[in-house]
Amino acid sequence: MQDIRSFFRDPVGGSSKRKVVDEGRDDGSNKKLKPPPETKSLHPFFEVKHGRRPTGATSEEAGPSSSRAQGQGKDFTFSLDSPLPTPESMFTTSSGLTITKLNKSLDLLYWSNFIATPDHAAALYSYLLHNLAWHRVKYYKEKFKQSFSTPRWTTTFGRDDGEDPDTTYERRPVPVPPVLKQVQSQIEARTGQRFNAIIINFYADGKDSISYHSDDESFLGPNPAIASLTLGTPRPFLLRRKENAPPAQSSPEELTQKDRPSVLQPVLPSSSRAIQRPTYRLPLPPGSLLLMKGRTQHEWEHSISKSTAKGGAAVAGYGGRMNLTFRLVKKRGGTENFIRYNRGDGPQHRWDGSKMVEAGGGL
Repeated sequence: MQDIRSFFRDPVGGSSKRKVVDEGRDDGSNKKLKPPPETKSLHPFFEVKHGRRPTGATSEEAGPSSSRAQGQGKDFTFSLDSPLPTPESMFTTSSGLTITKLNKSLDLLYWSNFIATPDHAAALYSYLLHNLAWHRVKYYKEKFKQSFSTPRWTTTFGRDDGEDPDTTYERRPVPVPPVLKQVQSQIEARTGQRFNAIIINFYADGKDSISYHSDDESFLGPNPAIASLTLGTPRPFLLRRKENAPPAQSSPEELTQKDRPSVLQPVLPSSSRAIQRPTYRLPLPPGSLLLMKGRTQHEWEHSISKSTAKGGAAVAGYGGRMNLTFRLVKKRGGTENFIRYNRGDGPQHRWDGSKMVEAGGGL
């Protein structure tokens, strides 16, 4: 296996000239963001050669788009401004598995190991977790006359292809950084789709979730294709037919395959009403890629439910899951929407190795 350390080497001339503003408070004191502790299972993949610092730079001047971790008496700096020098070996070259139901109303393309090895997936997960700035967006729903907080951590990059300058947007778009741009390019090459925006969700534990929904907004076009790359701890991913979806029957091709083993597992209905709404569970291990396309968003919805213990309580200690979702935004309103609900106007947070803390820096 090619050493993943080469993928994250911080080249000379990166973003290290910009000063980090890590002034987040954890307990109300003037306490700086703690460096992430060493993670034994991931540390060897991030042990990189020291890059030269600019003249006069101190250890605190790592740049707003970089993260510093300490372990075994050495400093390690990783920069989101650094592209992956040779990303091809990180990704599978195999074709995805086609999965359809009800005459292709559910139309999926699936790779269980789009990222070639668990080690590569784990390294990318840790790298992004420590480098990104995360947001817990609050918003007001007129229908309920109250405010809500998004039950997961989010961020977003990219924008529509329009000619409006970034400065004219209510909240300025953030360009896709090189390391994510190259992941996007690999996904585009395998799926045959084009994307211009990324939403990243981080489910820190079993309490974080996203309810049943579909990505069928008009600014995504009539039959949007959405790719989702999973990193971290697997969580149950459910697909459910919409209540108002038109009647549909399985195609002859689907009927001939019904007795074959499938990664798409049916969920037993809990009521007579649920019988009319087929529901499936799809395993999404770390490094897997799922492309939802065709009529999927118009006739189906999906969710990541809370992970609960036997007593029914959400499991706070459940491992973190991250998914990177790639979309093609066709209107300015889509860019505005993505930034409003995935960055918002509240404080940003950083991962300190065990929890999120309010802090500057990151991307």
